[in-house]
Amino acid sequence: SKRIGLLGFSMGGYDVLRAMQSTGTGTIKSLSKISFKAGAAFYPTCKFISPDAKFKNPIKIFIGSKDDRATTQLCKALIKKK
Repeated sequence: SKRIGLLGFSMGGYDVLRAMQSTGTGTIKSLSKISFKAGAAFYPTCKFISPDAKFKNPIKIFIGSKDDRATTQLCKALIKKK
């Protein structure tokens, strides 16, 4: 896990965010003990991630400003507080 990263698109991107969370209610329980090196989420749905979420390691979010399904506003707010 020290050399493995996660990659996901759309809802898979959302799962990357959940898996990279520190322990908590949003964490995917089966992955909560694994500390992946990094995560890359393409067009994730950030509205289901708690604004108070803390992440184990770096995450990069790739999202388009004109996407009307996975909007940038909540993802930007999530990352800016880090």
